[in-house]
Amino acid sequence: MKTLCTVLLICSSIQLYATDALLSKVRDKVRTIKDFSANATITLNVEFLKAKPSQATILYKSPGRLKIKSDGFSMLPKQGAGLPFAALIESPFTSVDLPDEMIKGTNYKVKKVIPVADTGQIILATVWIDPKKEIIAKMSAVTKGGTIVMDMSYKSEFLRYALPSSIYMSFDVPSFSIPKSMTGDLLAEKKPTNAKKNTKGSAQITYTSLIVNKGISEDQFR
Repeated sequence: MKTLCTVLLICSSIQLYATDALLSKVRDKVRTIKDFSANATITLNVEFLKAKPSQATILYKSPGRLKIKSDGFSMLPKQGAGLPFAALIESPFTSVDLPDEMIKGTNYKVKKVIPVADTGQIILATVWIDPKKEIIAKMSAVTKGGTIVMDMSYKSEFLRYALPSSIYMSFDVPSFSIPKSMTGDLLAEKKPTNAKKNTKGSAQITYTSLIVNKGISEDQFR
């Protein structure tokens, strides 16, 4: 009986995964990305740090491999770099339609997405989808380390990939989890913090010189 229930649950999950037409369209666009590289300007605003904007190189290779290279300070939640929603829509999930939302003249389809399998960090998410452009414009994700909200902007030439050119993130995570969920050197001036409180902050990642599907060697990921 337990085995039968498990099989039925998996089949049900796959059915829901396959029949969400709009999310499937976004997923199909993302699947056309084999790799991309970009220069990135990262502006971080965290209550216990004072940091200047930093420069980094972002390397992404499907499925979900990410490398951030920076000679100086480069600290940001890893969930926000690369393709932050790729793991969510590539894994089996269930989805629930929420009421549409009109934001700055655009009507967005809003969906609650619950991964069936372990996606690594995301427990559940809410996504705002532009149904005409078939892109995710916003995602609010509850992760194992806290809550992250991402607003994404797109350049017209990368809409066919559903690849954002700019990501603005706000996050609220336990202070003790910051070093584990971020990457980079601690070269900024620190301020005293209370470890019992959550840390709130924001980060802006802006990509320039985006190069898609031109090939990235394995050596570059070492």
